[in-house]
Amino acid sequence: MKVVTVFARGESARFVEALDKPNFIVIANEFGNEIEAFPQIALYIKESEVHICCNGWPTELDSYKRINFFGKYNVTKLIRPYLHDEPGVNVQNSCHLPDIFLSDLHKEWMYQRGGKILPDCKYEYSYPSTGIATLAYTVLEVAEDGDVVNILGLDFYENSGYLVGKPNATDWGVNGPMQEILYNLVSKHPLIKFNMITTATKYLDEVIELENMNFKRVEV
Repeated sequence: MKVVTVFARGESARFVEALDKPNFIVIANEFGNEIEAFPQIALYIKESEVHICCNGWPTELDSYKRINFFGKYNVTKLIRPYLHDEPGVNVQNSCHLPDIFLSDLHKEWMYQRGGKILPDCKYEYSYPSTGIATLAYTVLEVAEDGDVVNILGLDFYENSGYLVGKPNATDWGVNGPMQEILYNLVSKHPLIKFNMITTATKYLDEVIELENMNFKRVEV
C-alpha cells in the first residue's frame, strides 16, 4: 500500500497535519509560492516522489525555480493535462524534465467536444481543469488497488480562493462537470481509499456517500 496526495491550489491545501506521510505527491499547476508560505506543506512533501501537472504556460514553473524546488525535492515527472495525440496543444517547458502527456485510457473519463456538456472546445477531449486532470492522472496512472489517495485544495472555488494569490477566473466545469468526474473516479475504484479535505459542498452529495470516500469539509 502506498499513500498518494494530490494538491490543487484551493485554500484547503493547508490541512496536511492529520494525513499520513505520503509516498507520492502530485501537484496541480504552479505551487512554489504555497510551499514557501506554508512550512507544513514543505515538510509534508519533503521525502516523497513528486509529479507536477502543468498546462505549459511560459511562467508556470517560475515559482518552483525561485525556491529551488527541483533541487531540494525529488521531482521526477512533468505531466501535461492533454492527450498525447491532441492536435493544437502547444506547451513551453522551462525545466530539465521531459513533457509527459496523458495516455489514451483517459478518453473515457474526459468530456468530448460536440457533446451536451462541451459543445465547442479547442481540444477533442478535455478535463474541466488542470486540478481535475491531476486527480485523474493520479487515480488512473499512479494509484493502485489498496492505495490511499488524499485530495487537498480541490475546492471548486466554493468558499475558497487560492491558497496564495487570487484566481483570475473560474474553470468551465465548476458547476457540476468537475464534481461528476470526481464521483466517477472514486466510485469506479472501490479498492482505493480516498480522503478529501475541501471547503466545498455543492454537487458533492453523491461523492460524500461513497463507501471508499472519507470526506471532510473545512472552513478557511
